[in-house]
Amino acid sequence: DKVSHEGFWRAMLARQSFAHADGPPELLLCVAVQAAGLPEEQVASELARLREAFVAPLDPPVRLSLAVRRGAPPGEYKHAGESAEAEGVETVLGREYIEETLLGLSFRISPDAFFQVNTLGAESLLTLLRAQCSLGPDSVLLDVCCGTGTIGLAMARSVKRVIGIESNAQAVADAAANAARNGITNAEFICAKAEQATRQVLERLTPSELDSLVAIVDPPRAGLHPDVVKALRRCAPLRRLLFVACHAPAFVTNAVSFCRPTSPSFAGVPFELVQAWPIDLFPHTPHCELVTLLERSDLVAEREAAQEAAQAAKQAQAVQTQAAEAASTPTDAAEGGAVGAAAAEGALGAPEESALSRAISSAPAVVASAASVPAGEAEGAAHGHKQHAAQQPLLAEAGGAKV
Repeated sequence: DKVSHEGFWRAMLARQSFAHADGPPELLLCVAVQAAGLPEEQVASELARLREAFVAPLDPPVRLSLAVRRGAPPGEYKHAGESAEAEGVETVLGREYIEETLLGLSFRISPDAFFQVNTLGAESLLTLLRAQCSLGPDSVLLDVCCGTGTIGLAMARSVKRVIGIESNAQAVADAAANAARNGITNAEFICAKAEQATRQVLERLTPSELDSLVAIVDPPRAGLHPDVVKALRRCAPLRRLLFVACHAPAFVTNAVSFCRPTSPSFAGVPFELVQAWPIDLFPHTPHCELVTLLERSDLVAEREAAQEAAQAAKQAQAVQTQAAEAASTPTDAAEGGAVGAAAAEGALGAPEESALSRAISSAPAVVASAASVPAGEAEGAAHGHKQHAAQQPLLAEAGGAKV
């Protein structure tokens, strides 16, 4: 009972893998028990009864791994009387881990390690992250709260280096084993609390590595520790950050710290929330994974200024094209009109220069002048040009020419 803290059976996690197509799927059961304050003989007796219940083959058949965790499950708050020394995971039946395949990579998953429960949904999540990271061969990926290394390892072949930080020792061991089984040699995983290791890792990076740094954070439901937020904000070369949140209220708290104005406590240029994507990793439940992209406000301003400049250049080009078309149209008509005028003058025996030829020869100058006057004056000039054009066919027909 979470209120009275009485009882023995606390929680159970079930994870099924479909990585093996040649036989029954793997099933991992991890049972959490509350053993504090109970005689060891009573605890051992209860665990023996649990094992006996699963020794017989299950229907439908599965390859079962059964583990017992003493103490609070990961992410759950401990109550008074529980100590870290009393915790631990014991495998009582089957292998100590199960295997899963994700985006073509093979992963080992221990009972106490974090791994997304929805494999197909996790592949969609990783595909989205990879598309939004803007990774390159010189990129350095910092994976905070990396678990068994799924995010970093899925992107390792696209970057120069992967650095994962995780506080769960078993998850870090799984991450290192997963890198080895997939032939990935450019990933390292640090077993430490994120609030202790993040600043130290950033301080050890070279200037060229900092210039190519991209960070992904995937914290538990409680969110990031404030010291992690401050360390990431303080790292000026870090300009893009992807946040994977399983609990939106905790993300909001962290986002406020990432985006608040610069202050002595929160150094560095603030971030801005640029985009957000909901990922339904938990169908038929009210829960939803939230992926957000945060960028430094000066980077956002630079991109917006570049977009405005490109739009202005596009509009200027359109105006120039329209002006060129407007200038070329009356010139062509003037050339054709000049031929008609010459024929008319020849037929009528006109003297030195007819009124028609004088009007036609002045047409290009009128167009050029209209392009340089204000809009109201240009409209008047256009109206006069239309009246002149309407008179041309009549005058040309008098000379026997068709314009």
